[in-house]
Amino acid sequence: MDFQKYAKAVIYLKGFSMDYYLNFAPHLSPINSGIGTVTKIKKAFKNRAGRRFSAIQGAFFGNNINYRKQNGVTWYPISITNTEIGLGEYLILDVERTSNHHEPHRFSGGKMAALFTNTYKDTQPINGTIKIMGPNKLRLSLTIDELPDWCDAGKLGINLLFDESGFKEMDIALDKVIGASNNRLATLRDVMYKKTRPTFDKLNDELKIATLNQSQKQSS
Repeated sequence: MDFQKYAKAVIYLKGFSMDYYLNFAPHLSPINSGIGTVTKIKKAFKNRAGRRFSAIQGAFFGNNINYRKQNGVTWYPISITNTEIGLGEYLILDVERTSNHHEPHRFSGGKMAALFTNTYKDTQPINGTIKIMGPNKLRLSLTIDELPDWCDAGKLGINLLFDESGFKEMDIALDKVIGASNNRLATLRDVMYKKTRPTFDKLNDELKIATLNQSQKQSS
């Protein structure tokens, strides 16, 4: 079983989005089959993922605002069009980008984002979760009950925060496949590596229709 099939199988077994596989599949190289090579597969997979991880980090954490905007991880400038109190008496902000309306971006509901100011460089951004997403508007749920004073000074922007949980989950999945024993995951792994033959339960497909005779049941 080659590396691409193994990676695809791991992603399938763990329920990951196929986007993960499609991102990495073009870079995967074949490795000889056999359960003893799983650790080599993990190492190669992590090396590929690590390079991808570094590239994504660069897009998210570059110091240049224009560079981050080009990578779709920053809206700047923005305006706060509405504030209200949500669950737990925490603030909810409605945010709109005021320029570059047609530029693509990576913002979407459920992702983490941070409100920042370009007026005072030493201020701490405010993290929140995107609840509602539109083409040029979003609703950000915060964990504070009052906005800091720098929000009134203008030059506000919002950064999409990098989520490394997907990379961590891939690593955990590979460890589970390697260490699986006497369970369904181990069975699937060994079948895919042709260490064991698949077994199937025989189903009783005999028709049980009272109005049919035996000959009719067999012919159907």
